[in-house]
Amino acid sequence: MGSGPYVEGLTVIIPTYNFICVPLVQELCRQCRQYLSDGHYEILVYDDASTDLSTLTANRAIHDLPGCTFLENPFNKGRSRLRNQLIRDARFQYILIIDSDAEVCSPSFIQTYMEVIADYDIVIGGIQTSERYRRSDNLLRFRYEMAANRSIRQLDYCNQHPYWHFSTFNAMFHTRVFQQAMYNETITGYGFEDTLLGVELEKAGFRAIHINNPLIHTGIDSTDSFLEKTEESLQNLFQLYDAIGSYSTLCRWYERLKRWHIHRLMALWHTWAEEWERKHLYGKHPSLRVFNLYKLGRFTQIMVENKKRPHQ
Repeated sequence: MGSGPYVEGLTVIIPTYNFICVPLVQELCRQCRQYLSDGHYEILVYDDASTDLSTLTANRAIHDLPGCTFLENPFNKGRSRLRNQLIRDARFQYILIIDSDAEVCSPSFIQTYMEVIADYDIVIGGIQTSERYRRSDNLLRFRYEMAANRSIRQLDYCNQHPYWHFSTFNAMFHTRVFQQAMYNETITGYGFEDTLLGVELEKAGFRAIHINNPLIHTGIDSTDSFLEKTEESLQNLFQLYDAIGSYSTLCRWYERLKRWHIHRLMALWHTWAEEWERKHLYGKHPSLRVFNLYKLGRFTQIMVENKKRPHQ
């Protein structure tokens, strides 16, 4: 990242693509001005070559907010490269990464982070899901989010396994973290870039804590979009299998199927059942068990078709 030295203060970085994030930036700016003195914060919003002109036009208003910068990249860099660009441009010793489809739900969001970060390398605030963003076309993703809130996003679980299901949707870092690990820019598509970063951070021995300081996830994908992203992420997982390994539930299950010598049977099952599974997932009552079976079947199919030999 940048050469430093980094001065005391906070850089908030927000990567965005075809999403209006002005209300998010306005509230973050208000809290930064309230808790941090002028000149000790900045909010960087970088657009990854959005195709929606109305989104770009709206987000240009960010320029007028104190301490805020809105930059438009002329071509799409992809999730990992865009985040690294933002990190390299940061000027302050603490970096808060936030996805653009987030909503602040606490008037002390910034203050809560700043009171904790000095004792840790990484502080993860968490994700919350609101019924306000449930729609008829996003029931699968909405149910997935709600189930995650009840299980893998519970604080006790997260702090027992701080790097499992690692996400930078809402996380603060000391800049020393990025002196040793950055997003892997070979990952160009959607999925597992956060997981791989978490693997590297844990190997480097950085201290991470999860706290109750969530942001609301507003961009709940439609079933079409969610299944498309799922396919893309499974292709990424295939490429990253050896690097991620046990950090992925799907990888752990695939290893079990291989030990039981039924991985090829699972791949055949997916070929036969995929059409029915997808029809169910588009329905009014999509089952997460069916979704998990769909993911495992498709991932196993990818592994078998490519004759992958993990750990050899």
